[in-house]
Amino acid sequence: MEKAKLNRRESSVSRVVKTKDEELFLQAFKDIFEKQQFFSAVPEKEKSPLLQELIKNINDYMGEFIVQYGTTPVDIKDKHIHFVDRSKATESMKEEIDGARARGVQATFFPQRQGVIIWEGYEEDEKLELATGLVHEMFHFNSFHAYEKSEDLADKRPVDAEICIQTEGVEKDILLRGRRSGLKVFAKEKDIYFKILDEAVIEELTIRFSEEYFPQIDILSKELEKENQQTRDLSLEVRRKFISRYAYDHERESLHDLIDDVYEKNKDSFESREDVFNVFAKAVLGDRLLPLARLIEKTYGKGSFRGLGKKTVDSARESLAK
Repeated sequence: MEKAKLNRRESSVSRVVKTKDEELFLQAFKDIFEKQQFFSAVPEKEKSPLLQELIKNINDYMGEFIVQYGTTPVDIKDKHIHFVDRSKATESMKEEIDGARARGVQATFFPQRQGVIIWEGYEEDEKLELATGLVHEMFHFNSFHAYEKSEDLADKRPVDAEICIQTEGVEKDILLRGRRSGLKVFAKEKDIYFKILDEAVIEELTIRFSEEYFPQIDILSKELEKENQQTRDLSLEVRRKFISRYAYDHERESLHDLIDDVYEKNKDSFESREDVFNVFAKAVLGDRLLPLARLIEKTYGKGSFRGLGKKTVDSARESLAK
């Protein structure tokens, strides 16, 4: 039986607030999503048919995975994934590539550009690690993104977008300030609240997706079989810690501690720890930050949600369950 076709968002941006021209801005993001014009200067490697198939498989499965969390997925195609070819890069671009690699950044999703850059190369026997990184960035792509109109073009931040729209017969360059990206909340003072927590939730989603769908992707079967042989005697919890392609170990451990604590203090409201995780996941993937805020404040008291945001700006190594 053929699967029903999923509805898809026209870009990753769901809201543009503090403006009467929201529809015009959403259309502008749709155009950016379709044309990928901001990546025209990126020197790219040609994608092999196998790589194109891998991206298509992940996108298809991710659609049905994401609807479980009550949101609409984005239709990400191989044109939205840009593999950098360092050998063709300018000197300034090489510095950017080397900087990302030095920080251990494999890939980056740019909401204002509506695309992903893969900074690291990969070998044919490392498709499993590449696929895991792709899934992580494609979850960022599918997260909730919102901007707000600014009257001032000065002091533009990397997370902001400068958009040209025609309104009242006049073309104008408008600065849209990043407001939300997943769990991340962009403050005026340039801090990014919940940044570490957002990455932890995204990686936990990546792990769940990988376990459910990677066995169904043929081009990953050989590497996956080898990995399964190495981890078959481990419990699920230990296995997830053992597999090196899963990132953000410390951040995820802190998230687990927080979820455990919230669950223990709210057993009357949740049947399992996974139900608590789902509250975090829905806040990342959809416009459902308020239920998470209410849960944290109910558990830890007034002001605790803002405190959690500040605590997860830079480091998640301390306990979040305080």
